[in-house]
Amino acid sequence: MTGFKLPSRPRLQYVEAKEDKRKFCIVPFRACLDDNLSRGDLITLMILASYSSPNGYGFVALSTIAKLRGVTVQSISRAIKRLEKKGYVETVRKGFTNMRGALRRIIFEPNLSEVEQVSISNNNQVEVYDMAKHIQKRTKPIKRQEAEHSALDYQEALLVVSGSLKSEADLLRLEKLVQSGVSREQLLEAFS
Repeated sequence: MTGFKLPSRPRLQYVEAKEDKRKFCIVPFRACLDDNLSRGDLITLMILASYSSPNGYGFVALSTIAKLRGVTVQSISRAIKRLEKKGYVETVRKGFTNMRGALRRIIFEPNLSEVEQVSISNNNQVEVYDMAKHIQKRTKPIKRQEAEHSALDYQEALLVVSGSLKSEADLLRLEKLVQSGVSREQLLEAFS
């Protein structure tokens, strides 16, 4: 029994929570006027939208939404099922418990197909990023043609092709393409 030694007590490092930088969300206007939508369901839709990209796709765990709302995960699950039934949300891919939330899409306009909705949001997205770069650098905005041919970072690339991502393999492929310095045109071509 002389060879056994208890390990030293581990030191815990406390990490401060990052500041929440979400300032607004894009919600379908029809939800604001829907009398059949409860206040709780509308708040759930708004929180879901705040975690979504401009084209409506987002990964967020039900526990995160429940914590923000101050309710149980089960009530959030029921609210999302009601939102799906009413045509405001679609679950594209299921998540993994304690790893990643499900990939959900907010349906802004039910008459538009998924491809049309992403296409519209992607066309406006370049202008949004141009303005953000303009404000940060205090210089003139990048022209649209230059933005299409320049290399994308991972967040921009994820927004561009989020409608085409169907599996983990697609996410890995996207990451490799971004690391290689792919342009917007090349990325759209690779995922079409």
